[in-house]
Amino acid sequence: EVTEYYPGFEFIILLVQSLILINKNKITNDSVEFEKLVVKLIIILEMAVANDLHEFHLRLWLIKLYNLINCYSESKFNFEFLKIKLIQLDTLSNSITNRIGTTTTDKSILNSCTNFYDSHAANDCPNLINYAFQNGTFDKLQGFIELSIRLSNSITKVLNAIELIKISRITNDKELIDDCCIPVLKSYWGKILNNSNYLQGVTDSDCQINDNRDIKTFWDNGIHEKINEIDEFLNSNISNNPNNNIDYVKLNLIKELILYKKSRNLPTLINQYNELVNKQSKEEDEEISRQFTSIELWSFKTFQIIINKNENENELVENAINEFTKIFNDNIIDKIDS
Repeated sequence: EVTEYYPGFEFIILLVQSLILINKNKITNDSVEFEKLVVKLIIILEMAVANDLHEFHLRLWLIKLYNLINCYSESKFNFEFLKIKLIQLDTLSNSITNRIGTTTTDKSILNSCTNFYDSHAANDCPNLINYAFQNGTFDKLQGFIELSIRLSNSITKVLNAIELIKISRITNDKELIDDCCIPVLKSYWGKILNNSNYLQGVTDSDCQINDNRDIKTFWDNGIHEKINEIDEFLNSNISNNPNNNIDYVKLNLIKELILYKKSRNLPTLINQYNELVNKQSKEEDEEISRQFTSIELWSFKTFQIIINKNENENELVENAINEFTKIFNDNIIDKIDS
């Protein structure tokens, strides 16, 4: 049967992982060599998936690798082939939606995620809780309540809203931004930023942002455990698509709320934004900075200059322009020349 498990694919992934480990140190900070290696890995996996269409691990790896070189159309093809739906959108959609707003204006996958949160998660979970009460199945009640909270506070939900804003800004879809995205951002800011209690060891699950993203399945092959050296390769700054976490959410969330002036307490937002930007700029917070690409770090700092009135603002703007020129030359011009 074409859908039966075939163990041979594990050796293919082991080969891909071995090639990454062998070449990892040779391409440090060399984006051209990085992309050459990624293309070689894609070719190997495409040949394998042609003979095993339904092996989802191969397609998860292909989605990840295509994202690294900004081939959204191929990532989308493999993602749709997996027929991911409902709660899997919350756990697996990040494999393709991470920074999707920088590669395409296609909102179809983001809209599917939004529909899941607004329709299924918002309606089905309360219905399940009511069903448990009415039928006396109290042993399942706690699970239904926890599921509802995890979906309501999902980090994927707010990341989805951030990417929708980026795309909608390009397509001039103001209605989607105001009616769909901004309310999500405001609700999350109220949970983790507006009230200081949320930043000081709160354990109540209703006050926490839940990271439901399924990272385990991606590594559930080969030696069946995460390999840190390969994870660093796939999510390094040079990849232009590193993994993101709560600090990434906070900075983008506050930036968008300031940009659209969607808070009565704008000075507090600006102070929080300054604090976060200054924090990720410090050498000791390298772990935080690793979540951002060089152009993202530049944009955060530039936005900080704009929103803060400063005596030497002209000098700061000029420095920002020079820094952007350097980033552009390093990441674009050098690739064209090569």
